[in-house]
Formats: sequence, C-alpha cells, structure tokens
Amino acid sequence: MDHAIVDRMLFNTDAVGIAPSRICIELLESTLLSNRMDAAVQNIHELARAGFRIDLDDFGTGHAAISSLRNFPVSRIKIDRSFVTGVHADQDLQLITTTLIDLAKKLGVDVLAEGIETHADWRFLEHTWCDQLQGFGIARPMPLEDLEEWISDWHGQCRELSKRSA
Repeated sequence: MDHAIVDRMLFNTDAVGIAPSRICIELLESTLLSNRMDAAVQNIHELARAGFRIDLDDFGTGHAAISSLRNFPVSRIKIDRSFVTGVHADQDLQLITTTLIDLAKKLGVDVLAEGIETHADWRFLEHTWCDQLQGFGIARPMPLEDLEEWISDWHGQCRELSKRSA
C-alpha cells in the first residue's frame, strides 16, 4: 500500500548491485481480491514494469485465480499444496493440476508445485512440464553448511533413478 515502495526497492537494489529481475515479489492471491487494495495493485504493476518478478502464491485457492493471470503481470504461479499432495493417486487432482499447469504454460507463466511430500507425487509432476517442484519430499529446510553435501547426494539419487527408469 506504500506509494514509495517501488522507488525504495529500486534504490535498494541499485545500492547493493542486484538487478530487479533477480528479486521475486511473492503475493497471496487473496491480496488481489480486495477492492481496498488499489494502491497495492498499482504497486504490483509498477514493480513488474521495473523488472521485479511477481509470483502468485497459493494459486487456485482464491475466487479469482484465473482472472489474476489475465489481470496481473504474474511471472510464476505457485500451485497450492492442496492440489499437489497425493496427486499421483487422485484422478481429480491430476486433472486439476495438469489443467492449471497447461493454462499457465499457454499464458507464458512459469509454474511451481508446492507440497511435494512423496516420490510418487514428484514423479507424476515431473511428467507434466511443471517448471519447479518444492516440498519436504525433495528436501527439508537446512543450514547453509549442509547444502553442498545435500546437492551431491541429490545428484547421486537422480542418477540412480535415471538408471532404474531406463
């Protein structure tokens, strides 16, 4: 709602030498539904014009999910975990999730699926052209010093899975 936010964000990114395109502003879809949010909506459009990426979180849970894609400069949607957890075994979730992914792709919007808890859900979504997956089934939050070992282990697991799938 702050009318100076865009200028402050540009000043700060310039001061530390980070391009606005490296910063993602994450919005809850419910933020866009209020009539009292005119200043926020204007700021969202100005932030996007300035080069910041706009993510729409919890996509699919609000009343205006699809119109948000049409009316806002969204870079990526984050499909809510309620459509992702258990997707491998639920035909209705599969239909909803693949439709959301296909719609976003046709509109040129990236897709992240939140709430990957199992290898089965991961494998299903891997075959839907979903850009990114996120959840405890991939990794839990960890300290920075554990990241290098996790990456090494992850690559080893991926190679093993590829060998088994071939």
